[in-house]
Amino acid sequence: MPLYRFRCTCDNSIHELHLTINDYKSTIDCPCGKGEMKRIYDSFATKEGRTNNQKNLGATEKRLDSGRWMKEETKKRKNHAPPDSRENQSNEYWLGNEFKKGDKKLTDF
Repeated sequence: MPLYRFRCTCDNSIHELHLTINDYKSTIDCPCGKGEMKRIYDSFATKEGRTNNQKNLGATEKRLDSGRWMKEETKKRKNHAPPDSRENQSNEYWLGNEFKKGDKKLTDF
């Protein structure tokens, strides 16, 4: 959802609002109720989220984060493992020591 910046005409304060494209207007009522806020035109940021396909499949943000973490850990192990070891030759996600140390639990995924 785009993040827009507005300047209040009452006290010249700046407010940042997440608005959908349907809710967007170049001027909106001020929160104090005395005036209106006008859009400040500059670059905007978007809120990162799941794709529609991921939402339809039921993927949660927590699940996506854990998947990225698993890929990073596998990549680290491959880089530091000897060339003839299982970790270097395999493409599987291997989460050995995190569970042994108690850093991660299956319920975290």
